[in-house]
Amino acid sequence: MSRRGPYLPEDVVVAQLGHVLEVEFATAADDRVLAWRRGAVPLYWCDPARALVWFDGTPQTEQPHSIDIDRAAKDFRRFHDREPSRYRVEKWQADGPWERLGAGRRVDYYSTKWGDRASYTHELGRRTVVWRRGPLFLIQGGALRVTKRGIVG
Repeated sequence: MSRRGPYLPEDVVVAQLGHVLEVEFATAADDRVLAWRRGAVPLYWCDPARALVWFDGTPQTEQPHSIDIDRAAKDFRRFHDREPSRYRVEKWQADGPWERLGAGRRVDYYSTKWGDRASYTHELGRRTVVWRRGPLFLIQGGALRVTKRGIVG
């Protein structure tokens, strides 16, 4: 992360972990919570940026082209303990500067990680920051990573 905003490669392959429900973060004044309707917003892991990413809008779906999906497939397998059933290429349009919303506290999401759809709360570690750039949101920092147990850090 820099003072100007988080690191997020322009062309990146991500693995879907589930769907984001709520994100809590601390500002200088108070704690805030952002919430989304169940099933409305997919939650992704971006390994090159070591970040959770979601897009609150409708992405432009592109035709698949020659991209390396091995990294995203590996992240998906590590998290879900199964092979991905499909992939697609999306283009997220997010202009303008990154806005630092605050220090990350928790992310609530649901996933089919263990077979059945279940909700999870992940308490975010120290030095985790929630960022926004238009409809694109990102949680980055600290020791954030994805393992077989789920989101860690």
